[in-house]
Amino acid sequence: MREDFARRLETHKKFAREVVDGSSQDTQVLDQIIDLELEQLAHEARTSVEVQRVVFHLQQDKQRIMAILHQQLRGEEPQDTLEAQANRQRFVRFTDGKLIWQRHDGETFEITPGELLTAGEWGVHYQLDAQSVPLPVRKRYFAREARRAIWKLLQRQIALEESQKMPKAVGAAKRRQSLPATQKQSQPMKPLGEIFQAALQRLETGEESAGFIGERMVRTWLEKCAIEYDLPILVEDSDVYNDVIQMVDFQIRPIGRESHARPLGIQFSTMDDHVPATKEKLERKRKRLEKYKDITCRELGLSDLILVNVSGRYQAHYNKWVHEKKPVGGPDRSWPPEFRLSLLRPLLEPVLSNRQFRELESRMQKDGLLPDTRRTGR
Repeated sequence: MREDFARRLETHKKFAREVVDGSSQDTQVLDQIIDLELEQLAHEARTSVEVQRVVFHLQQDKQRIMAILHQQLRGEEPQDTLEAQANRQRFVRFTDGKLIWQRHDGETFEITPGELLTAGEWGVHYQLDAQSVPLPVRKRYFAREARRAIWKLLQRQIALEESQKMPKAVGAAKRRQSLPATQKQSQPMKPLGEIFQAALQRLETGEESAGFIGERMVRTWLEKCAIEYDLPILVEDSDVYNDVIQMVDFQIRPIGRESHARPLGIQFSTMDDHVPATKEKLERKRKRLEKYKDITCRELGLSDLILVNVSGRYQAHYNKWVHEKKPVGGPDRSWPPEFRLSLLRPLLEPVLSNRQFRELESRMQKDGLLPDTRRTGR
């Protein structure tokens, strides 16, 4: 996100906390102060006051989520979430050291920690039995769910402000000079306001293109791998600003002494590289990335920025998973081992030590998730 937006967000956060917590003794005076602050923020951001008011209301929603989370972390059951939990169909118990979900037809399924913590990405939520599921497990799940909800609201705040910015009173040449290097191209650009408006509509409606679904499948699969195999990495989604401006869809950040210090940036593509027209388009995208990669890496502190293309191979697996009513495991559960390997190497070899990567490969082979390259000789 922009640095100036982050500063404005701190002001929103300060007053949202006062409103939600009810700590102010004179609400009328607080409302007047907030109105003045919103006018100042609108001037700084070059938006209307009404835009800043919506951003402020979204910040209050984030603050309410945090308040509920704090209650959950204390082991309480907030009244605000009881109705939502009652509507969740997947009730999970902890039996014999395993998380178990019993489907309506009586069949039971074991849920791994990685599956539990990433299911929310696909709209699958669980109600964890407070009597049997250990509190540390529930705390981790509550924190992950809250973080995901807050992240979605933040994206709406960013996209709203960026889509409604009023143009500066400067010439076209100066406006072009003020853009990040990755946006300075010889070809005509689609106005950034329109791009962010489309992003805002997608965030508000939940409608996603095949490309966004494919990107989320791979990112969520990596998060699941990091949890299941205790990898020293963090998989971080890019906010909507960095996605549009810096062309970075997500980052893989190494943690721990054996890993490289800087994160790896990923730009994602789902073009069919077997069709001449899209293959040519993919090559243009690759060249554009190479042209601006050094600048983006320097601005974001990345070790590298790579293009990962999965063509349309993932779509059938996603459709199958949805058709089967979203069984435990996520849409990557039916990926063939060869497809996982084609992703594992470019995404994790650069951020793990050689020993860490070989150990991961060996463990995933034993679990049947990767082809046994020792036998095939590949």
